[in-house]
Amino acid sequence: SKREAKLYGHFDDDWWKSTMVLYAGLVSPTRLIREAVRQGATDLAYQCLQETTKQVDPKLAAELESVKQTVTDARYRDLEQYLKNGEWRQADNETYRLMITTVGKEAGQGFTTEELLNFPCEELQIIDQLWTTHSKGKYGFSVQKEIYLSCGGVADGQYYEKAWEKFGDTVAWRKNNSWVVDMDWEGGGPTGHLPWTWWATSFVGVDGLCGFGRSLLSHRDL
Repeated sequence: SKREAKLYGHFDDDWWKSTMVLYAGLVSPTRLIREAVRQGATDLAYQCLQETTKQVDPKLAAELESVKQTVTDARYRDLEQYLKNGEWRQADNETYRLMITTVGKEAGQGFTTEELLNFPCEELQIIDQLWTTHSKGKYGFSVQKEIYLSCGGVADGQYYEKAWEKFGDTVAWRKNNSWVVDMDWEGGGPTGHLPWTWWATSFVGVDGLCGFGRSLLSHRDL
């Protein structure tokens, strides 16, 4: 429609984003989503897709299925390319960006424990699969969770100091019994060393690391 077409020139305008997401929840936004992807506004397209899928309408769901894969492919393209190239620092930064926008926040902000415990399972699994695939099973959230459990951790979101310290030692996040921020971005770190995404939040320090780390590793879908 002409009314919808007026939105197409504002995909890079933050002021319009909430309006577009609201619009996506009220109408069939297939063309809007496709145009957003075409113009490179993949985060906005993803948000519109998520908002719309809250509507239980079989016909609309079938229509959106045709654009879902396009949005997914575009949204994770940069992360996949960084991982393919072994550009681990860039991949880690992109992982944080994808995750923080998923919970409706801007880059530079932090997660709450609830946001990580209840992080959308499909997105978490896609990110994790990309990491594990392109690192040949060396890196990824699911890899870290397996190590955490083998160290005596329990996936219930609670803090088990000895297990968490043993995990930190195993993945080289601790040295000489102290937590460190000294990542090996060249791929030489041990299994589970990356991603380091939750440290990129605005919560700095061992309390933040342990709190957000154990929340993510307690996610039911890893």
